[in-house]
Amino acid sequence: MKKSAMVIDDGDQLEALICYLTERNWAVIKASSWDCIVDYFEQFSPQLLVINKDVPFLSKLEQARITRQRSEDFPILVVSKNQLGDNERIKGFQSGVCTFVEAPFSNSVIEAQMSALLQLSQHRKNSHCKKTVCLSKNRMLTYGDDCIELNERESRIMSVFLDLPNDVVTKNQLQDAIWGFSHDAHLHALDNCMHQFRRKLDRLPGLSIRSIYSKGYVLVQGKGTGGNDQADEL
Repeated sequence: MKKSAMVIDDGDQLEALICYLTERNWAVIKASSWDCIVDYFEQFSPQLLVINKDVPFLSKLEQARITRQRSEDFPILVVSKNQLGDNERIKGFQSGVCTFVEAPFSNSVIEAQMSALLQLSQHRKNSHCKKTVCLSKNRMLTYGDDCIELNERESRIMSVFLDLPNDVVTKNQLQDAIWGFSHDAHLHALDNCMHQFRRKLDRLPGLSIRSIYSKGYVLVQGKGTGGNDQADEL
């Protein structure tokens, strides 16, 4: 996936930077007026904002407005041909600017800073979205801010999945966990037990147990995992 940026510049001061980024496989859109900024945010959803501080139509208030309409992790880099004073930097940071670059500057250095800001932003987003699964000794299963109570059998089942994260858990492994041994006679009972448990997990949005045809089950976390009462995968 291409990295994308919107460059706010009403002249050609940052034209060389735009050309450099394009050659480096960035998707770059240039905004030369306030109306363009608003429209391009909606149309292109850039991952990062590069602002020419010397653009006359872009006031401090408008910089703040740009910042506030994005998420708190949206990276903003300001380029200036002049040296900036401490007060200007402080106001910029308070309005959401991540870093400043002053002339003379190198396009390769700016690109490196942009890439680093995107990596940091993605890391923060992943950290915010990531939920942990926890099974307590009193059989309380917690996923993020949600919690349900399990019975003894469900607790044993969940323990197997937590011991084997991202692995397909076989029916034999689940039978061993529930009854202490596996036997074909228990397969129907296991299917019923898993069906009920998967339905119960619907109370923990984003956490599901997916059935893998002829193999077993796998624990899936995250948005878009689907419900627990879905058909087996073929």
